[in-house]
Amino acid sequence: MQMKYLLVLLLLVANKLYAQDLSVKYSMDRESISLDEVLKYRILVTGSFKTTPALHVPELQNFKIISNRKMSKVSISAGEIVSSVEFIFMLSPLKEGFFEMSGFKVEAGDVEYEVEAIKIKVSGSKDSILPKEDNDGSENSEEKIWL
Repeated sequence: MQMKYLLVLLLLVANKLYAQDLSVKYSMDRESISLDEVLKYRILVTGSFKTTPALHVPELQNFKIISNRKMSKVSISAGEIVSSVEFIFMLSPLKEGFFEMSGFKVEAGDVEYEVEAIKIKVSGSKDSILPKEDNDGSENSEEKIWL
């Protein structure tokens, strides 16, 4: 009877250790963009998992998801199997400002990991950064007409 409880305890501990063998990292190609640019946001999940982790994407208030894709890779080194899944999002900003994007969650088995929030600055379009020409209808240049 005690052996049965010991076995159950070992399985629970092994499951807990197995679930903790997971790394969740994020990256983005820049921290500041303009309205006419696109942000590449990546979430990389690496570890020893049997089933592909699920990604829960929050409803984004200030960005539109233009595209998303998932890439998986499995490598075996010295008898150890390591899997990785990369989620890649192309995001287009909807308005100017300083924003914090949060709420992305990775679910692996019974464990849920919250991806760290990112902060990004969105400025006006690149065209609006350039000085505008003064076009008030008056001519400041001399026109020479040759007859």
